[in-house]
Amino acid sequence: MPALLLPLSLLFTVSQAFARDDTPPPPPSSGIGTSPTAARSDDAVTPVATVTEMPPWLRGDIALNYTYDRLGGHLTQAVLESAGATESADIEVGQRTLNSHVVNVDAVFSAGPGVGITLGFPIHASDTVNFGSSQAMVYDPSTGTGTMNSADATDVGQTAKGGGLEGVWIGIAGTPFSETFLARKNRATWKIAGALRTPNKNNFYVETDGKRGAGTGGLGVRLDNAFSTTIGGSQPYLTARYQANGKTTLDVTDTDGNVVPTEYRAARSTTIRFGSEFLAAHNDEKDTNVRVDLHGVFDYASWATVPSGTFLPSVLDGTEDVAVQQSESASIGGGLGFSFQPSRYFALGFFGEVAYHMPQRIESPYPIYTAGDTVRSRAGLDMTVRIR
Repeated sequence: MPALLLPLSLLFTVSQAFARDDTPPPPPSSGIGTSPTAARSDDAVTPVATVTEMPPWLRGDIALNYTYDRLGGHLTQAVLESAGATESADIEVGQRTLNSHVVNVDAVFSAGPGVGITLGFPIHASDTVNFGSSQAMVYDPSTGTGTMNSADATDVGQTAKGGGLEGVWIGIAGTPFSETFLARKNRATWKIAGALRTPNKNNFYVETDGKRGAGTGGLGVRLDNAFSTTIGGSQPYLTARYQANGKTTLDVTDTDGNVVPTEYRAARSTTIRFGSEFLAAHNDEKDTNVRVDLHGVFDYASWATVPSGTFLPSVLDGTEDVAVQQSESASIGGGLGFSFQPSRYFALGFFGEVAYHMPQRIESPYPIYTAGDTVRSRAGLDMTVRIR
């Protein structure tokens, strides 16, 4: 934690030292004049990229974002072809889909030149785990664990559903150098941000009174870096996000009715996004624009400790709700987005993204993996009210 808090606390001093009198004054009350997001001190006035934009001093943004996130594909199991075989073959044993509908309410207030306070409220309208036609799990005496390579087919259906507030993100963000610092004539913008998420006992891992919450329950830490520049009508950018989730200890009732404190730990993730925004049209005097965003994305998630039976159907009674390890995972893909800012006070955007999810072992006790046809897709819209 000190490694996070020290650089973030210095961000206020550093950003203001860089900005000084470079931040342009608020626009005149008539709403006509130089755009508060002007990126040049010459005649080529252009707004900075969305991923690195910060509101002017003593101004702010409030954003409402809806995202549908789906991870779907078949399940496979590694099975030895014969008793004396040394190499295993993959067989298809089922189908799984994870669905998530999330509404994010985010706000940023510029407390000083180039630096701001951030708040985030991730509200999960619905998180579900669904299984299609799957083979039932049975005990395999040859390995001492379960196998889904059985003759018993079953339509498992929905096995888990949760929702609610995941927690509250509280943080700071700033731009040590920015194209909006007119006197410095910076040709690139760097935005850095950090935030902490409050822990939440109502999480998705364990049912409480027959209901599941949202998220992993533990304290969250998030670090963001974003770089962008302006080249003609395009704005290339690169962003990187690292998120760590703290451990969560929950009371789990075992098969004998005993309450056992069990520790879970969600994956630590890294997301790298690279692409460019294209200004299809813009009017700097009125601060309006239309943008197109093309990007590629790479996601990596470390191993995690999760409750057995949450992401794999019909596990054996001896492991249900026991903390088991889920292997690391990675995905790579791309996306497309559009945004329209009809006035300096409002913006509306639409986006979509598709990524190939590389095979992942779902639970350590069982040789069950996500298949090669597993795809992660995201789509949604966002609305931003810009207090200027």
